[in-house]
Amino acid sequence: MDYSSKTCDELIEILRYIPKEYYVLLPDELVNYLHRNCNSESTFVYNRAKPLKEQGISDETKIALRDIGKRYWGGNLFLPDNLDL
Repeated sequence: MDYSSKTCDELIEILRYIPKEYYVLLPDELVNYLHRNCNSESTFVYNRAKPLKEQGISDETKIALRDIGKRYWGGNLFLPDNLDL
């Protein structure tokens, strides 16, 4: 796993909105990696009123979200409402 700081920022923000039962399936190694490699001055804020595809996330973040769904959520990309990629 080798994500840019921008992707780490976006993933941290997006993952805040998933149900706890899915979040706990993420390995501590991944969560710690994201926090260690994020930019503490990130300006990305997830707007629950807009679909994710309208929020300007990077292609790398989209790929990472799909990978997380495959690896940790049984192949399902579970995302809250409006997080359609």
